[in-house]
Amino acid sequence: MSARASSRVSVIKVYVAYNGATLWNSLPCDIRNTESLGESVDELRVLLQNNSLDLLAINETRLKETIADNEIIISGSDIIRRHFNRDSFRPDILAQLWDDLKRVHKMWLKWRTLFLEVSHVHAPLRSKRVHGSKGPWITTELKKMMHLRDRLKVKAIRSGDPNDWNDFKRAHNNVNNAIKNAKKSYYMKSFTACDSNSPTINELELEGKKLTDRTEIVEGCNKFFAKIGPKLSKNIEDTDTCFDEFVNQFILGSFSFQQISPSLVSSHLRVHINGNLSWECHINEISKKIASGISAIKRIRYFLPFDTLLKVYNLLGNCSKNLSSKLQKLQNRAAHVLTFSNYDCSTSELFQNLKWSKLVHSA
Repeated sequence: MSARASSRVSVIKVYVAYNGATLWNSLPCDIRNTESLGESVDELRVLLQNNSLDLLAINETRLKETIADNEIIISGSDIIRRHFNRDSFRPDILAQLWDDLKRVHKMWLKWRTLFLEVSHVHAPLRSKRVHGSKGPWITTELKKMMHLRDRLKVKAIRSGDPNDWNDFKRAHNNVNNAIKNAKKSYYMKSFTACDSNSPTINELELEGKKLTDRTEIVEGCNKFFAKIGPKLSKNIEDTDTCFDEFVNQFILGSFSFQQISPSLVSSHLRVHINGNLSWECHINEISKKIASGISAIKRIRYFLPFDTLLKVYNLLGNCSKNLSSKLQKLQNRAAHVLTFSNYDCSTSELFQNLKWSKLVHSA
């Protein structure tokens, strides 16, 4: 942090730069994302000549502790560096009111709050950029293509020319396709190399030991699976109850089947059953639905053509001859099944024996 010695008090210009990037991007220059203040302090001195600031704050992560003050000194300014001081940290920790922690369930939260307050003062959180591991499929040719893509993007942003943007998009697509093909080729070669010995176990880690010999691997597997039963049996509590008592403790001396009511069957199967195996309930529901539909058709019949009215009625589910024929076939089949009769027998005799009446379709 740099503070310029100035007599001005009415207006104080303050600029905070996070990791140095904010300052460089805002000032009219070509410097972007400097990695170290020590390496770019000369550029900073030149920039501050045209951009006078009273206070300049730079994130500590870029101002390395190995850089001496005389290396980054700026004429007319004082350098105030913030380092972790153990001698001042310990007294501040001891000065906290730890004795006020009486309740056990609040001790941890209170201690954590007090400790973090002091820690943030002496050792604030730092952000660090970590580069990911290099992909094994990235080659020199791919790096050149990606570098060209980045250059074309910068050129397109600066010029704004549609042709430059088209060149960047073309290079961007080429890089993506090349990376996909390179990654696919890498994994294909890796899988092909393991085709010959994929079932082979070359090394086995068991109980913290690495086994490489085949005999040791087999013996280790046998011992591991043989010990599973005894290990699980140790978790079972020892009781005086024998096996028969444990199995039969929940069996009562008598039991009975639950009575099934027609309403229970209707609620689960959505089917109404009575002693006569009648479809009366279903027909009544269909009749109510069609009756309400006919009433609606009656009110709108003066405004719609006949074909439209007929289609509306058919959507409601009309009582046609096909519907009654299907129901009659089901009733005939039920009669044959209940009487253990062949399908060659006359259904009229079966209906007489069952005291059923056939479904009558009125034209």
